[in-house]
Amino acid sequence: MTLSGLATLASIVSSIAVLVSVVFLTLQLGQMAKATAANSMSAWLGNFHGTLSRLSTNPELTLTVRRGLANFEKLPANDQVRFNAFMASLLLNSQFVFNQRNAGSFDPRIADQILGFSAGMLQTKGGGQWWALMHEHVAADFRAKMDSLVRAGNLKAPMRWFTEPVE
Repeated sequence: MTLSGLATLASIVSSIAVLVSVVFLTLQLGQMAKATAANSMSAWLGNFHGTLSRLSTNPELTLTVRRGLANFEKLPANDQVRFNAFMASLLLNSQFVFNQRNAGSFDPRIADQILGFSAGMLQTKGGGQWWALMHEHVAADFRAKMDSLVRAGNLKAPMRWFTEPVE
């Protein structure tokens, strides 16, 4: 084989090596993206769990949320602040889920359950009053999604212990 032939063979071998490297890197990036999405979803679920767990560890907050869902406008100002903090946290988490779901980074089945739960809270009298005040302060696409879920009215209402009359 001539020197020219060897050079051609070396060029072909190096081209194949580059192609194999590109394929390998593409596969690695896909696996890394899936792992990152799973980690993000896991971290978010921990945060959402923390938001809801505050209700089980703080009886005063639980009562405030229940009263707020019954009638936000009748809450004393300090309780409105507490209710707002809880609901804003819930909706911020829901907006994160909505965005991640739309990006393909969140399991749509879990996302739909969470968005439905949040919309169910907004379907209550007090949740609706709060949403009317906060409505314009969220991203337009998320607002449209939540409004459509609330308007559809075919969601399961929040668990009865959230909405039963409060003494």
